[in-house]
Amino acid sequence: MRTIALALVVLLAIAHASPPIPGQPANAGTSAPENKSATNGQQPATPAPPATTAEPRPGVAITSTGTQNKGQNNRDPIAISKLPTVSVERDWVDYLSLAFNGFLLIVGIGGGYAAFRTLRSIQRQANVMTRQIDLQERAMRQWVNTEDWRCDMVLGNEGHHQCNISFKLVNPTSAPLTLPNARISFFVNGREFPFGIRPHCFLAPNRPHEVWVPLHITDAEFTDYRKAHMPVRVDGEIGHIGSLEKPVHQLLYGMLWCGSGGTIFREGTRPTNDSGANPADKQDPN
Repeated sequence: MRTIALALVVLLAIAHASPPIPGQPANAGTSAPENKSATNGQQPATPAPPATTAEPRPGVAITSTGTQNKGQNNRDPIAISKLPTVSVERDWVDYLSLAFNGFLLIVGIGGGYAAFRTLRSIQRQANVMTRQIDLQERAMRQWVNTEDWRCDMVLGNEGHHQCNISFKLVNPTSAPLTLPNARISFFVNGREFPFGIRPHCFLAPNRPHEVWVPLHITDAEFTDYRKAHMPVRVDGEIGHIGSLEKPVHQLLYGMLWCGSGGTIFREGTRPTNDSGANPADKQDPN
């Protein structure tokens, strides 16, 4: 009976015992009473040595817990500080390729220089052709002259007189001209007398085309005509097309001095202001 009772007590003690904590010895639960008994007069147990951290070695990886990180097959990783030197020996193929590349470089430089010289030659030829065309256009340039200006007075009644101005349009060039639109205005004491030459008037070389323009003047202007010179301002534009088939706008500006002693036409420059004729043009030619 005592044997059976002892066996039941052992079984109950085993059933109520807590399982061991991983990483601790199975008898950790009995260490406290032993230490307590040691303090009661028995010799204390020797303390366990402190845990040491392994020193890192070159080429060995250390984990955060201080233990070595063992790789596959428990081999430490190897750290490579620099690559080994490799010597390359050239053979005749390398030297042949180098020589061929140098030859191609020389050929490329020569081709670029030849292309540059060709472009410069083409540019010089283009400049020469441009100058030749300019000279030809200058040689074929055409214009219109106004010649033989005359002023004839016709007396009227009660201060109504008429002054007939005539002149000739001359083409001095060797090619014919066409006047698509030519308009000339005559100013006498601020009064304007516009006149237009018939459209598409044909001017043969050195064949004058005579033009008549009637002007109505007053008694005072007729007196100026007889005593001195009556000024008439001429302002117009003669547009013509010649052999180059380019429209040209030729300006005509000047002062016409009409008098009993003769008629004088003096060409001038059109003023840029709005005051009318230039003061120099209004001066008496005598």
